[in-house]
Amino acid sequence: MRNALVVLTAVCIGGALVGCSKKTNSVSPVTKNGGAQTRVAPDQWTLKLQGNCPAEVDDSQCLGRFGFSINSAGAYVSGRNGESPKTGNISSAELDKLKSDLAASLSMQQISMTGHEDIEDDGTGTLISLAKGSSPEQPLVEQSGAELKFATNSAAEAKALLEDVKGLAGTYYLPNPCADGAAALKTLMASVQSCNTAADCAYFDSQLDMVPADAPDQWLPLDRCQVASPLSVGNVTQVNAKKDQLLNALTELAQTCGNGFFRNDCSPSGFKLNGKAAVCQDSVCRPDPSALGQ
Repeated sequence: MRNALVVLTAVCIGGALVGCSKKTNSVSPVTKNGGAQTRVAPDQWTLKLQGNCPAEVDDSQCLGRFGFSINSAGAYVSGRNGESPKTGNISSAELDKLKSDLAASLSMQQISMTGHEDIEDDGTGTLISLAKGSSPEQPLVEQSGAELKFATNSAAEAKALLEDVKGLAGTYYLPNPCADGAAALKTLMASVQSCNTAADCAYFDSQLDMVPADAPDQWLPLDRCQVASPLSVGNVTQVNAKKDQLLNALTELAQTCGNGFFRNDCSPSGFKLNGKAAVCQDSVCRPDPSALGQ
């Protein structure tokens, strides 16, 4: 018996370098750093939400029924029934929050759905999977009725990720006239900002009237904390040709979005012209970098 204990102790002491625990999802890729070991998370990943709702739930009310994914660059793909997928990008703040939620999971070498907890049944099913680098996707969090399964380090971590990804799907997956209108207006604005030379470009006020670069103490906005950024610089000919269309689109967007037209937790920003004319950079009209303090 004593010999058996000695052998068992030796195995576990030696196994401290590789782990005596059965839990595998805490093992991570490591790099040497002065004798210390540091977890390494892959730079590229894709997170996918797949919804499983009862047949009687309409497509417009089922989060991720046709798939919703976000990658490490913040680009999303939203599946559509019989239509081309909707694509776009989540905000930088949303991406930072998602990266924070995923930090521990991205450092796992192996993902295993060993966690379990009973939760409130919302009548739907949701599966969140993670693909790291070129590896195939693996289940990370699954809610099925009142059952929550997870491969994250804790149930709290799984719930936070589930809540955030569902929130993103609620914004970008389900039909969102305000977000769709803002994206359409952004595309329209981009169509009046191309240029060949700086002579094509000028500054514009909120009514899309041209503003001289040498106007005294002239301040122009870069961000009014609206869902669509202002058009402060553009191609003179193109803006004048689409002026009414642009102003009408902005008015319609404000009506469609209602209270959601203005973003929360935002501070307006802008710049003074200081005699600095607009420039043509990479075939796009832009403010003079020195006017922006760059």
